Amino acid sequence: MSRGNSIVLDAFRSDSRKIYLPMCLSRRGAACYSELRVIMGVMKSNVLILVAAVILSLAGDLCTAQEVAADDAAPSGSTVVKVATVGELRAALKDVQPGTTIRVAPGSYSRGFYLGNVHGTAEAPVIIKAETPLLPPEFSGRGEGAKVSSCSYITLSGLTFQGFGTNGINVDDGGDNTRPSHHIILEKLNILDIGPQGNNDALKMSGVDQFIIRDCHFEGWGGSGVDLVGCHQGVIERSQFIGHDGYRNKNGVQIKGGSSSILVQNCYFQDAGERMLHIGGSTGLAFFRPPDATQEAKDVVVAGNRFVGGEASIAWVTCRYSHVHHNIFYMPEKWVGRILQETKDPRFKPCGYGLFEYNIIVTDENVRTHVNSGFRTEPSTFPFRGNAWYTPDGKSSPRLPTPEIDGVYDVDPQLVYAGTSEMAITATDPALASIGPKAYEPWTAPADFADIEVPGTQWLPAPESSLKIFRSFRTYVVFVVLIAVAVVAFKRCKAMKGEG
Repeated sequence: MSRGNSIVLDAFRSDSRKIYLPMCLSRRGAACYSELRVIMGVMKSNVLILVAAVILSLAGDLCTAQEVAADDAAPSGSTVVKVATVGELRAALKDVQPGTTIRVAPGSYSRGFYLGNVHGTAEAPVIIKAETPLLPPEFSGRGEGAKVSSCSYITLSGLTFQGFGTNGINVDDGGDNTRPSHHIILEKLNILDIGPQGNNDALKMSGVDQFIIRDCHFEGWGGSGVDLVGCHQGVIERSQFIGHDGYRNKNGVQIKGGSSSILVQNCYFQDAGERMLHIGGSTGLAFFRPPDATQEAKDVVVAGNRFVGGEASIAWVTCRYSHVHHNIFYMPEKWVGRILQETKDPRFKPCGYGLFEYNIIVTDENVRTHVNSGFRTEPSTFPFRGNAWYTPDGKSSPRLPTPEIDGVYDVDPQLVYAGTSEMAITATDPALASIGPKAYEPWTAPADFADIEVPGTQWLPAPESSLKIFRSFRTYVVFVVLIAVAVVAFKRCKAMKGEG
């Protein structure tokens, strides 16, 4: 079974814990692993399973000796500290200096750790990483797995956090919204089974600028897989968000509280909540960064992702200026998207100005209204362009806030590995050539810890909805009729006076 960037060996250990290994497998390697797993299930051999998994990981098309060596290397001139217990890790963090790399040995760690007011530099960051990438250390316990507060130039890499009751990882500005944490890299992390209820997030970030979340796997949480509150200039890429039975799984990714300039690209969402990607929200006024923001989120780009299931694949809530393009939306339960305004505070502008283009949408009879619009929003500012709409057992006729421009209808995308992270379009129809993740050119981040400037949003005026035109015409007719009635009444009144 695949869990993002890891293989799950979900049995065959006396302590009943799971083993997570970085997954560097091609589909061919994954198939071989499945066959071996059946054999090893009979043999119940820990050693043989580990050997088989390591061999397959190293043999995968995406994993080379050079990559493993590069991952294991510390930055030039850094101080390397090796730790094998929670106590040693906490001792190493007490007096950590710029340029320190802490390598955490494989094993189980019964508590989390805290990193406060620690600052590296672009040339000498502070790095906490797995000593052996193929055997990530696993942190578990109560409260939070890792708290990173008022920090800069920090990397967490190759760690697993599982079973924490509050948050898996919490990165914030220490409550000072004028001094955000910044230049934070979170990579190759497994964050699993957090919560399971309430507003308990796998990864919570509040007041963080200039950050990258990449190659991570999130599975099972209470609130959000990733919750961004007042975060700016950040990227979430090549990560997986999997809803887990028995967990609330409210959202996969939520971007709110004045967040801006956020890119979500090449990720996979599966049954990851009521609104799997939630642009905006309902944040308390005290938590906005900046404090005077007039929208929950703005300038958000969502591109090259795959969405499977969920009540709504995406929601725009009290947000402005978003660009959703080149994604696959596969079999949502009720809506593809929702346009909502969940505050009556006049300070906030209506939800609007979102461009939705070059996506492929596959739905069934469960989706009756593809994009739902709520009160106090500006759905007329949401243009839909160049999207491909397909219903396997019927004719596609999406119900949208504005008319689709140059849409493609009822062309079978011939998806392989449908409903999985490997889902891809194989149809050769020219109408689909520029649509979906295969046609997306991912944005590439600069060197680690260089300032990030994510792509800006695009927008174009939407054509008027026929419903809006009808309503305008109806209003005009009603107005003319009222004038006519008034004129007739006036004439009758005047005639009655003349008779009198």
